[in-house]
Amino acid sequence: LSPPAIPDQTEDAGAKEEIYKLIRRLSAEGVGFLLITDDLLELIGLSNRVIIMQHGKIAKIVDAPKNAKPTERELIEAMLAQTPPAVPATAAPAVANKELAMTP
Repeated sequence: LSPPAIPDQTEDAGAKEEIYKLIRRLSAEGVGFLLITDDLLELIGLSNRVIIMQHGKIAKIVDAPKNAKPTERELIEAMLAQTPPAVPATAAPAVANKELAMTP
């Protein structure tokens, strides 16, 4: 069973709503979904849990039950609160300055 592709904003709004209804019905029956989107309202509306990933790893998990959905602002703050990975101390400079390495 192949999952349906969710139409983007240029697609028929009625078709999109039908897919949302199907996702909600199957979810209520215990079927899990992986939803990857940049539309935060869509994400909030269809999710029970939001997993924020950075650099291929889980950075934060935000619960999103029906009665306590996070706001767009809360999700954005959670995304921005994550810190980028530190540059390794062994990273070599892009250009070496030979004059600084010379001793008298």
